[in-house]
Amino acid sequence: IKLTKFGIYQVYYEAVDTNDNKTTYSFVINVVDKEVPVVKILNPVTSAKVGDIVNISSISISDNYSEKYDIYVCMIAPNGQTYSLTLVEEETIIYKSFTATNAGKYEIFYYVADEAGNTTFVSYTINVE
Repeated sequence: IKLTKFGIYQVYYEAVDTNDNKTTYSFVINVVDKEVPVVKILNPVTSAKVGDIVNISSISISDNYSEKYDIYVCMIAPNGQTYSLTLVEEETIIYKSFTATNAGKYEIFYYVADEAGNTTFVSYTINVE
């Protein structure tokens, strides 16, 4: 049996002896994707000055199966406030920029889920002086 796609497969066996007695046996194989997507942050900006407009880094995603992903990007500012940094338009994700209004650490988080629900979190920090 070659299982080329994720899903549920039912396998049936039938045996017949020389007296024409038959017996059947079946079982289910559930092939699932348990591999998380691999996410790489591309060229992250890690330092800025107060007042700078900071562009959020893009990411690359690879996966053993999925081609569509749920992606959420957020930022935690030095004051602890959380901001969403993605805009989804017709399955195109547009990464926003932000103005670094305060000195401190700005943490950028990426959450990526594949079609099977496997998730990956990656992040980086921007130090603002």
